[in-house]
Amino acid sequence: VFCVLNTMAGKRSKLVTAEVDVKRHYAKSGRELHEKLKEFDSSLYMGEYEILDENGNILPCQVVDRRSAFGYDLPKRTFRKPYAAERIKISFLAEDVPNAGYKVYGVRKATSAQQKPTVEKNVLENKYIRAEINAGGTINLFDKSSGRTYRELLRFEDTGDCGHEYTYAPTKGEPILSGKVPAIIEL
Repeated sequence: VFCVLNTMAGKRSKLVTAEVDVKRHYAKSGRELHEKLKEFDSSLYMGEYEILDENGNILPCQVVDRRSAFGYDLPKRTFRKPYAAERIKISFLAEDVPNAGYKVYGVRKATSAQQKPTVEKNVLENKYIRAEINAGGTINLFDKSSGRTYRELLRFEDTGDCGHEYTYAPTKGEPILSGKVPAIIEL
């Protein structure tokens, strides 16, 4: 469980990335701590997680990192308490966080049957989008909710510059454009 604070004067919706310990083990010795960190390293949960809001609604999210980590708590009346943790970094859209307020969220292993993205030759697809990678490396993206197709995304253009730090002066010759040369595509 964690909370997202809004210190602004108005309601906010923002992409949030949070580091959350999904598992902790408090150690009594350095050896035990070291062994637990090695154990966490070798057995990280590679499945999906889900974010729940305060009403129990499941929000779309993405795990951007997972690792074992060392940390310690600082209790008021005793010495620090070291622990080994399985830690994830997870991103999601925190919507309508009240002004000068907060919203509480929870993280758990995914329980709902989530659709896995389909991967075909040069095509990635899920329930929201279909991305087709063209031979030249550009992407055609179809947004299923709006029905719109965005063609030739990620086109790269490279030109020379014989100017100095304050001006751009193109060199003679044609610019190099992606899409004209076959790209190496790996999915």
